[in-house]
Amino acid sequence: MKKGPFKKYWLVQRRLRTLDAYLSGNFGGRFYQDDFLNGVASQIAVINKKTNRNGSICLMLTSLLAFLGLVQGSIEIAGLKIQLSSDLMPVITFLVASSFMSFVLALIDQFLIGQYLSKIGSFAGIYSFDIVLLDKIANNLWSEVLTPDFFGEKSGVGQKVILYFFVFLVFLMLFGLLAYPVIIAGNVILSQLFEEETKLVAKFLFSFATLIFSTVLLIIFTFCIRFKYYPADFNEVDNTPTEEFLSKIEKQLSEEK
Repeated sequence: MKKGPFKKYWLVQRRLRTLDAYLSGNFGGRFYQDDFLNGVASQIAVINKKTNRNGSICLMLTSLLAFLGLVQGSIEIAGLKIQLSSDLMPVITFLVASSFMSFVLALIDQFLIGQYLSKIGSFAGIYSFDIVLLDKIANNLWSEVLTPDFFGEKSGVGQKVILYFFVFLVFLMLFGLLAYPVIIAGNVILSQLFEEETKLVAKFLFSFATLIFSTVLLIIFTFCIRFKYYPADFNEVDNTPTEEFLSKIEKQLSEEK
């Protein structure tokens, strides 16, 4: 059954359209008040700190897990003998999965607030919003300088080529950061989860870690695909009927007569 014409958007695109509607509304000026901008600057600092902390923890735990997979033997703590592989790896794997989820969610928040801020700036004709907010937050200013200029004195080909190459390297590095925990932990889970000698508690931890990894990968996949969106019957800001919806109703009423 056809539902009529539709448009496809990524989730972030669709949310930016919502923000655009609010910016065009009666209270759009709120987004440019000092209280709001101060709050945004504060949230950016919190999210950046959270992303860096969770990313570092995830990398350290993943490296520890990789190290445990390379060594054999046991350690003795307070008279308790602990097998490095069989006893520690399930716990570390679960911690890797948990920190990986925290890192990815913080990374998504960091990306979203950056997109929102860019939209707020571009709506007011400001395409270097980081410069406007220098008195509130100074973070990753080097990336703003690398961005080619399209207004005023335009950037030449050289800066654009360097930026494209830099973006490629960043995406490659980001892919490596996301793939590293998944590959290392996935290899451990596949090698030990279905072994008969694996303890029940260890199997539970491995299974829980698998569930966490699956959830995070599903979230990432959801942000990487476009969904169908159909024409709205009501405006997003004030919930009043759209012109298309009113025309549709008028047409239906005229047909009934």
